Amino acid sequence: MKGLSPATAAWPDMPVHLALDIGSATIGLAACDDEEESVRALYTITRLNRKRDVAAVAEEAGRCRAEVIVVGLAVRSAGEEGDSARRARKLGELVREATGLPVVYQDERLSTFEAGERLRAQGYTGEAFAARIDAEAARVILEDYLARRPSI
Repeated sequence: MKGLSPATAAWPDMPVHLALDIGSATIGLAACDDEEESVRALYTITRLNRKRDVAAVAEEAGRCRAEVIVVGLAVRSAGEEGDSARRARKLGELVREATGLPVVYQDERLSTFEAGERLRAQGYTGEAFAARIDAEAARVILEDYLARRPSI
């Protein structure tokens, strides 16, 4: 893992959403409880291979008692999915198989830009910025998903 360490705070006894910002070199993670009171950027996993990547995500899903995985998809401006989105869908499917959890997909356009703006506003630069950007992008993805999901 790179950057922040795994979340150690106890999660509430309610459904948790775990979000992934899947890149070619890293996977950023963020989570929140179903009360949506606090969406937290967790940490970034440095990717090695699919098997290890899936195992690391599954481990975090178990640690935070996730009930839903939200995977960001890099959708092009015209709305179609490219190679990056197809790779994210593939990893999402492998995570679903490994965890048995439902996986949903969320358009991640501009999530890294928004994450960068937030981190710069907080004074992050250099290595500290780089260590947090992917987890913060996962946070943006999860916030967008929660804002757009239908109310019950």
